[in-house]
Amino acid sequence: MHLRYTSLLLATALIVSCEPPDEDAKDLLARHHEKLRQVDPESMTFQPPPELAATLGLNKNDHRAEVVFLQAHTSSAYQLFQKNMLTILVGRQSGNRFTSFDASGKAETQARQLREAIQRQAAAIIIDPVENAEFSSLIAEALSASIPVISLDKHLQGCTTRVYCDPIEIGKAAGSLAVEALRRKAAEEGRDAPAGRVVQLRGSDDSRWCSEVAAGFGEALKAAPGVLIVHDAPTEGSAEKAFQRLADAVRIQKQFDIVFAHSDTIAQGVVKGANTYNIRENLLIAGVNALPGRNEGMHLLRSGEIDATVGRPPLVDAALEIVLKLRKDAAYKPKEEYPIPPFIITPANLDQVTSKGFYRMPKL
Repeated sequence: MHLRYTSLLLATALIVSCEPPDEDAKDLLARHHEKLRQVDPESMTFQPPPELAATLGLNKNDHRAEVVFLQAHTSSAYQLFQKNMLTILVGRQSGNRFTSFDASGKAETQARQLREAIQRQAAAIIIDPVENAEFSSLIAEALSASIPVISLDKHLQGCTTRVYCDPIEIGKAAGSLAVEALRRKAAEEGRDAPAGRVVQLRGSDDSRWCSEVAAGFGEALKAAPGVLIVHDAPTEGSAEKAFQRLADAVRIQKQFDIVFAHSDTIAQGVVKGANTYNIRENLLIAGVNALPGRNEGMHLLRSGEIDATVGRPPLVDAALEIVLKLRKDAAYKPKEEYPIPPFIITPANLDQVTSKGFYRMPKL
């Protein structure tokens, strides 16, 4: 059996470690995802950029509650999906409006944007913080002005609450996938223990998120001492650079069994390289994100271009639910954090995930 085809069988084996929505949550979860599918972006009212709105004098007469989204950057498909989803979801809420800002990875820019949101008396602030940035005094200022601050990063302290998907858990899920695939391959070949050679392609070397994903991946691989990472390289999140890094791996390592890419965009470059070097049939390729849309993770999986992806919850829908509950219920006190786990998606559970979703909303 070729290793890549074992992904067809993995969903059942991994279902315990990556809990899908439970029976009680299925109907609610299905309704949630059905609502998301029914949203038509074209039906939304045009929202001019903040600078243009100020120039035209539109802000003066707009008394809707403003939900501000501060993003570290919007250079990846995942961040753009978060922004687009939140734009649509806030647009569906009567009496609310949405503004987003991109800090381009600069802490000082995001600090200025956070300060401006406080001065504008935003109804709520959702923040995907620049890594390692210090915003404690500004967050305290926002909270003292009765502006809830929802963080999408587990490391940002002092917020109203945090909604996040732990990158370490993403790495562990991918590692479990790799170990189970190689265990099944070993059984088919009559061997007692799994063994194999793994390539890991990160987003970047200096990203804390990528480092934590890699740490979780390495930790999961310890369950099978015969499974070794033989090549680990950054790609800057680019499919083109992923192609180049795979070429390096082929040249240096000659043979390997699995490639774990830190995003489905990176995985797309791996697929191109694997086809170019005629190694695709003997290679299992896994990515991260599971976004909808052409050439995104779910499409790549359904078309057979990749073999698995680790579903990464978008988080912003859960964050908005908390914001809306805070605004409707003065007595509501959110928990300190709401971690939402990742979920391994393979051809075996793809149809179920497509119809039901792969994550459950936190119970508020």
